[in-house]
Amino acid sequence: MKLLRYLLTIALLATCLLGTAARAEETAVPPAPEPEIDGYIVEIDVPVRLLSASDPSFPEMSEVYAPASVYQAPDASTVNILRAWGVLRSVEPNYVVTLDDTPTLQNAGDDSAQDDAVLLDASGDEYQWYMSALDMDWVRAQGIRGGGVRVGIIDSGLYTEHQEFQGVKVLGGANYCVSKTDANRSNVVDTLGHGTFVSGLIAAAENNAGLVGLAPDVELVPLKCFEGKNGSIANIAEAIYDAVDTWHCQVINLSLGIEKDSAVLRKAIEYADKAGVIMVAAAGNLLSGSHNPNGDPLNYPAAYPEVIGVGSIGSDLSLSYFSYRNASVYVCAPGQNLRGPSYSNATKYVSGYGTSYAAPMVTAAAALTLSARPDMSAAEFRDLLRDTVRDAGDAGYDTSYGYGTLHAGHLLSAATGNLSHQVTLYRQELSEIDGPTPALFAAAYDENGAFLAALDVSPPVALDREPNTLPILAGDVDDYPEETFRVPGAARWKLFPFDRFTYSPIQASVELYGGVPDGDSP
Repeated sequence: MKLLRYLLTIALLATCLLGTAARAEETAVPPAPEPEIDGYIVEIDVPVRLLSASDPSFPEMSEVYAPASVYQAPDASTVNILRAWGVLRSVEPNYVVTLDDTPTLQNAGDDSAQDDAVLLDASGDEYQWYMSALDMDWVRAQGIRGGGVRVGIIDSGLYTEHQEFQGVKVLGGANYCVSKTDANRSNVVDTLGHGTFVSGLIAAAENNAGLVGLAPDVELVPLKCFEGKNGSIANIAEAIYDAVDTWHCQVINLSLGIEKDSAVLRKAIEYADKAGVIMVAAAGNLLSGSHNPNGDPLNYPAAYPEVIGVGSIGSDLSLSYFSYRNASVYVCAPGQNLRGPSYSNATKYVSGYGTSYAAPMVTAAAALTLSARPDMSAAEFRDLLRDTVRDAGDAGYDTSYGYGTLHAGHLLSAATGNLSHQVTLYRQELSEIDGPTPALFAAAYDENGAFLAALDVSPPVALDREPNTLPILAGDVDDYPEETFRVPGAARWKLFPFDRFTYSPIQASVELYGGVPDGDSP
């Protein structure tokens, strides 16, 4: 009888354990499928030309980075030959990398086209909401346009015939989907549209057409690593080395990623970082299902510490639903409801979204910064970017927004030592205030307390609306007499300066006055 009870207990426990395992399997986030492989990447002890000379039948291997004897082996049998000869130092699969964010064709001048894309001025265009969100008017007013900075676009190529690239400085570039000796090596024609879209966000011409690039005076270098949607680790690594050694790029945009850590890709990134190159990459997109509550998979190269991983925000400055949440997110930038040049028609445009299109916003900001501060190192730029973002999400760093959302005005103000001219209005609390309508006065003082100037606050903005923070202006302090402005009598308000004044000796000060008689002009 005891034996029977023992057996029943064992059976009951087994049933419970199996049920628990089944429920866990049902709720677990399914693992990402293994990426396809296009041969192998090998590092060998001798140059491949010596192997070919010693055995003419030796299989042909494509060069990835000859100075380090890194090559692409076509198959496992070639790897086995290298191993048998004792010259194989390392080997890894050459994973296929796929571009996720593909724009949709539309005619930017046709009211009947998809999304009713009507050309408007940059400040009012629904597809260029990011211009005001990044405070680009202020940046342009300083004459900062990216001149003298070379930007490598590792992507699907470029449609140079589009009207947005007429007059833009585009260097030849190269096609890494073919070998160095292939006749198409210099053919960077875009067959997908991804690279053309990315390039337009960075450097589209100011021609009163479909969009304006954030840094229209940069030099673009199209480094084609994708034919259609597919490229590979070998293509990307070779392009990174070339961007440094051949094209002398100061900034590299990598609107791509793979959920596999690659030693070959990591070494290429480290090489570019040692050369002082600023690198920006997409943090990744949720293509289906739900976000992993424990964090989405890391996306490489965004997850490497030398690379600025970029997530996406929408026009309300909140996190895009598709933007990966993980430790590869350094900052977020506009990546929703955007427009870029078509890759098949010189006057058409496309709409698109994704972290692939958020990354070039930060790339352009890096180019603008180097244009104003050519002496800035890659590490210094990463620190400055971190210190000038708008904090979002949890205070400080979080894996959704990173350190916060890009603000080009703050970034360039800090880079040029002109940051102290930003003042924000904050509703501290609501309460009835007796007596005359109070007034607020905002003034700038130097570090010794001497008065410099007052902020221009006319015409006054509407102060009775949410959200809690409401910008008054993001412009310069003008030299004119002290001025005040009134606020609603039913609200108590507090003025405080932008919280990152460490870059400038000028400080802002705010005083609350007892009141201004009703009816008087502020």
